[in-house]
Amino acid sequence: ALLTGWALRQDVAASGGVPELDLWREQRMRSCLAAATADGERAAVVVGAFHAPALRAPSAEPVAVSSSATWTTSLIPYTYALLDARSGYPAGIRDPEWQHLVLDAAGDPGALEDALTRAAVRVCAELRALGHPSGPADAREITRLAGDLARLRGLPAAGRGELVEAVQTVLTQGEPHGRGRAVARAMETVLVGTRAGRPAPDAPRS
Repeated sequence: ALLTGWALRQDVAASGGVPELDLWREQRMRSCLAAATADGERAAVVVGAFHAPALRAPSAEPVAVSSSATWTTSLIPYTYALLDARSGYPAGIRDPEWQHLVLDAAGDPGALEDALTRAAVRVCAELRALGHPSGPADAREITRLAGDLARLRGLPAAGRGELVEAVQTVLTQGEPHGRGRAVARAMETVLVGTRAGRPAPDAPRS
Protein backbone atom coordinates (compact mmCIF):
# COMPACT_ATOMS: atom_id res chain seq x y z
CA ALA A 1 0.00 0.00 0.00
CA LEU A 2 2.82 2.41 0.82
CA LEU A 3 4.52 1.63 -2.49
CA THR A 4 1.28 2.30 -4.35
CA GLY A 5 0.86 5.63 -2.57
CA TRP A 6 4.46 6.56 -3.37
CA ALA A 7 3.95 5.69 -7.05
CA LEU A 8 0.73 7.72 -7.24
CA ARG A 9 2.50 10.69 -5.65
CA GLN A 10 5.39 10.42 -8.11
CA ASP A 11 2.90 10.48 -10.99
CA VAL A 12 1.12 13.54 -9.58
CA ALA A 13 4.40 15.34 -8.91
CA ALA A 14 5.58 14.66 -12.47
CA SER A 15 2.36 15.92 -14.04
CA GLY A 16 1.90 19.35 -12.54
CA GLY A 17 2.85 18.89 -8.91
CA VAL A 18 1.02 17.99 -5.72
CA PRO A 19 -2.03 20.27 -5.30
CA GLU A 20 -1.49 23.20 -2.95
CA LEU A 21 -4.35 22.09 -0.72
CA ASP A 22 -2.63 18.73 -0.15
CA LEU A 23 0.62 20.51 0.66
CA TRP A 24 -1.16 22.64 3.27
CA ARG A 25 -2.78 19.57 4.78
CA GLU A 26 0.53 17.73 4.92
CA GLN A 27 2.23 20.69 6.57
CA ARG A 28 -0.43 20.54 9.27
CA MET A 29 0.03 16.77 9.60
CA ARG A 30 3.79 17.23 10.06
CA SER A 31 3.30 19.90 12.71
CA CYS A 32 0.89 17.68 14.67
CA LEU A 33 3.25 14.73 14.38
CA ALA A 34 6.18 16.85 15.57
CA ALA A 35 4.16 18.06 18.56
CA ALA A 36 3.11 14.52 19.46
CA THR A 37 6.70 13.25 19.40
CA ALA A 38 8.44 16.32 20.85
CA ASP A 39 9.13 14.54 24.16
CA GLY A 40 10.62 11.52 22.44
CA GLU A 41 7.39 9.56 22.45
CA ARG A 42 6.45 7.39 19.49
CA ALA A 43 3.29 8.04 17.51
CA ALA A 44 1.15 5.95 15.19
CA VAL A 45 -0.29 7.82 12.21
CA VAL A 46 -3.39 6.69 10.31
CA VAL A 47 -2.99 8.33 6.93
CA GLY A 48 -3.55 7.63 3.26
CA ALA A 49 -0.54 6.11 1.48
CA PHE A 50 -0.43 9.12 -0.86
CA HIS A 51 0.52 11.37 2.09
CA ALA A 52 2.93 8.99 3.84
CA PRO A 53 6.03 10.16 1.86
CA ALA A 54 5.37 13.77 2.92
CA LEU A 55 5.44 12.76 6.59
CA ARG A 56 8.92 11.34 6.18
CA ALA A 57 10.22 14.82 5.40
CA PRO A 58 9.73 16.91 8.57
CA SER A 59 12.24 19.49 7.31
CA ALA A 60 10.27 20.27 4.17
CA GLU A 61 9.91 23.93 3.34
CA PRO A 62 6.77 25.48 4.85
CA VAL A 63 3.95 26.16 2.44
CA ALA A 64 2.84 29.78 2.22
CA VAL A 65 -0.89 30.24 2.73
CA SER A 66 -2.43 33.25 1.04
CA SER A 67 -3.73 35.75 3.58
CA SER A 68 -6.86 36.11 1.47
CA ALA A 69 -7.65 32.40 1.66
CA THR A 70 -11.01 31.57 3.18
CA TRP A 71 -11.80 28.20 4.68
CA THR A 72 -15.01 26.29 5.06
CA THR A 73 -15.10 22.96 6.82
CA SER A 74 -17.89 20.43 6.53
CA LEU A 75 -17.85 17.27 8.59
CA ILE A 76 -20.15 14.57 7.25
CA PRO A 77 -20.77 11.00 8.37
CA TYR A 78 -18.76 8.74 6.07
CA THR A 79 -20.71 5.92 4.47
CA TYR A 80 -19.73 2.51 3.16
CA ALA A 81 -21.10 3.56 -0.24
CA LEU A 82 -18.46 6.33 -0.32
CA LEU A 83 -15.74 3.99 0.95
CA ASP A 84 -16.40 1.52 -1.90
CA ALA A 85 -13.74 1.79 -4.61
CA ARG A 86 -16.38 2.14 -7.31
CA SER A 87 -17.56 5.43 -5.78
CA GLY A 88 -14.45 7.08 -7.21
CA TYR A 89 -12.59 7.22 -3.88
CA PRO A 90 -8.96 6.45 -4.88
CA ALA A 91 -8.15 4.69 -1.61
CA GLY A 92 -11.45 2.81 -1.47
CA ILE A 93 -11.98 -0.93 -1.18
CA ARG A 94 -14.40 -3.26 -2.94
CA ASP A 95 -17.52 -4.18 -0.98
CA PRO A 96 -16.86 -2.63 2.46
CA GLU A 97 -19.70 -4.52 4.19
CA TRP A 98 -18.22 -7.84 3.10
CA GLN A 99 -14.76 -6.69 4.27
CA HIS A 100 -16.34 -5.75 7.61
CA LEU A 101 -17.73 -9.28 7.96
CA VAL A 102 -14.32 -10.75 7.12
CA LEU A 103 -12.68 -8.53 9.73
CA ASP A 104 -15.21 -9.66 12.34
CA ALA A 105 -14.46 -13.30 11.43
CA ALA A 106 -10.87 -12.67 12.61
CA GLY A 107 -9.34 -15.44 10.51
CA ASP A 108 -11.70 -18.16 11.76
CA PRO A 109 -12.80 -20.26 8.72
CA GLY A 110 -15.99 -21.31 10.50
CA ALA A 111 -16.95 -17.70 11.25
CA LEU A 112 -16.16 -16.72 7.68
CA GLU A 113 -18.39 -19.52 6.39
CA ASP A 114 -21.20 -18.23 8.61
CA ALA A 115 -20.67 -14.72 7.22
CA LEU A 116 -20.83 -16.07 3.68
CA THR A 117 -24.07 -17.90 4.43
CA ARG A 118 -25.64 -14.76 5.91
CA ALA A 119 -24.54 -12.74 2.88
CA ALA A 120 -26.01 -15.33 0.50
CA VAL A 121 -29.34 -15.31 2.35
CA ARG A 122 -29.46 -11.50 2.32
CA VAL A 123 -28.69 -11.33 -1.43
CA CYS A 124 -31.56 -13.75 -2.10
CA ALA A 125 -33.90 -11.73 0.13
CA GLU A 126 -32.94 -8.48 -1.63
CA LEU A 127 -33.48 -10.12 -5.02
CA ARG A 128 -36.91 -11.33 -3.92
CA ALA A 129 -37.76 -7.82 -2.71
CA LEU A 130 -36.97 -6.59 -6.23
CA GLY A 131 -39.66 -8.92 -7.60
CA HIS A 132 -37.51 -11.83 -8.74
CA PRO A 133 -38.02 -15.39 -7.47
CA SER A 134 -35.31 -16.45 -5.05
CA GLY A 135 -35.39 -18.50 -1.88
CA PRO A 136 -33.55 -20.60 0.72
CA ALA A 137 -32.57 -23.25 -1.83
CA ASP A 138 -30.70 -20.60 -3.85
CA ALA A 139 -28.87 -19.35 -0.75
CA ARG A 140 -27.88 -22.90 0.18
CA GLU A 141 -26.59 -23.53 -3.35
CA ILE A 142 -24.58 -20.28 -3.34
CA THR A 143 -22.94 -21.32 -0.07
CA ARG A 144 -22.23 -24.84 -1.34
CA LEU A 145 -20.75 -23.64 -4.64
CA ALA A 146 -18.60 -20.96 -2.97
CA GLY A 147 -17.26 -23.58 -0.56
CA ASP A 148 -16.51 -25.99 -3.42
CA LEU A 149 -14.62 -23.27 -5.29
CA ALA A 150 -12.58 -22.51 -2.17
CA ARG A 151 -11.64 -26.18 -1.76
CA LEU A 152 -10.67 -26.47 -5.43
CA ARG A 153 -8.42 -23.45 -4.97
CA GLY A 154 -6.87 -24.72 -1.76
CA LEU A 155 -8.30 -21.95 0.39
CA PRO A 156 -9.24 -22.39 4.06
CA ALA A 157 -12.60 -20.68 3.41
CA ALA A 158 -14.50 -19.02 0.61
CA GLY A 159 -13.79 -15.32 0.12
CA ARG A 160 -15.27 -12.48 -1.85
CA GLY A 161 -14.24 -13.92 -5.22
CA GLU A 162 -15.87 -17.26 -4.54
CA LEU A 163 -19.04 -15.60 -3.22
CA VAL A 164 -19.36 -13.36 -6.28
CA GLU A 165 -18.81 -16.26 -8.69
CA ALA A 166 -21.32 -18.43 -6.85
CA VAL A 167 -23.98 -15.70 -6.81
CA GLN A 168 -23.51 -15.05 -10.52
CA THR A 169 -23.72 -18.76 -11.35
CA VAL A 170 -26.74 -19.56 -9.20
CA LEU A 171 -28.85 -16.42 -9.53
CA THR A 172 -28.24 -14.71 -12.88
CA GLN A 173 -29.25 -17.83 -14.87
CA GLY A 174 -27.38 -16.63 -17.95
CA GLU A 175 -29.21 -13.30 -18.13
CA PRO A 176 -26.59 -10.53 -17.99
CA HIS A 177 -29.22 -7.80 -18.44
CA GLY A 178 -32.70 -8.20 -16.94
CA ARG A 179 -32.23 -10.57 -14.03
CA GLY A 180 -28.48 -10.02 -14.00
CA ARG A 181 -28.95 -6.33 -13.27
CA ALA A 182 -31.35 -7.10 -10.44
CA VAL A 183 -28.80 -9.52 -8.96
CA ALA A 184 -26.11 -6.84 -9.23
CA ARG A 185 -28.35 -4.38 -7.38
CA ALA A 186 -29.05 -6.91 -4.63
CA MET A 187 -25.33 -7.66 -4.31
CA GLU A 188 -24.53 -3.97 -4.06
CA THR A 189 -26.99 -3.50 -1.21
CA VAL A 190 -25.62 -6.48 0.71
CA LEU A 191 -21.87 -6.37 -0.05
CA VAL A 192 -21.29 -2.61 -0.19
CA GLY A 193 -23.61 -2.02 2.75
CA THR A 194 -25.44 0.94 4.17
CA ARG A 195 -23.44 1.63 7.33
CA ALA A 196 -22.65 5.24 8.09
CA GLY A 197 -20.28 6.76 10.59
CA ARG A 198 -20.92 9.83 12.71
CA PRO A 199 -18.80 12.84 13.65
CA ALA A 200 -17.20 12.68 17.08
CA PRO A 201 -19.35 14.30 19.83
CA ASP A 202 -16.83 17.13 20.32
CA ALA A 203 -16.38 17.90 16.61
CA PRO A 204 -16.93 21.61 15.94
CA ARG A 205 -19.85 22.74 13.83
CA SER A 206 -19.11 24.57 10.58
